[in-house]
Amino acid sequence: MHQQEDTNTNDWQACPPGTLTSLSTRLVRSRRRENIFKVAMLAAVVVVAIGAGRTFLRSNEAGQNQPMMYAGISCDDVRSQLPQWKTGKLDAPTSARIEAHLKLCGSCANLAKELQAERHRSTDAIVAAITPNLQNR
Repeated sequence: MHQQEDTNTNDWQACPPGTLTSLSTRLVRSRRRENIFKVAMLAAVVVVAIGAGRTFLRSNEAGQNQPMMYAGISCDDVRSQLPQWKTGKLDAPTSARIEAHLKLCGSCANLAKELQAERHRSTDAIVAAITPNLQNR
């Protein structure tokens, strides 16, 4: 049993000079690269978050203080002229600008859809009110 211990100790060899230093240096460099990568990713996330926040704030400010402009006409102008546009009472250039605005501005497009749905409900109510009177004749 004593001989087995001797053979086991003979399996170990001394490291060449500088091997442990080299391994330690590579480990330090690897950890440094990992930390730099983590910091860079965090910085990128912060920059994106700040950019998104600024864009959101600008859009809110623009909606409150300055009217948004799409296709050369502001949201305020479109909203005030939607009823006339729906009935075809606007001139062709204004109608074309409103149509182009509605393609670009989801908020005004939703308002136009709501206005159209409201008109359909009103028309349906009028037809329902008149229909019983016609059937009684």
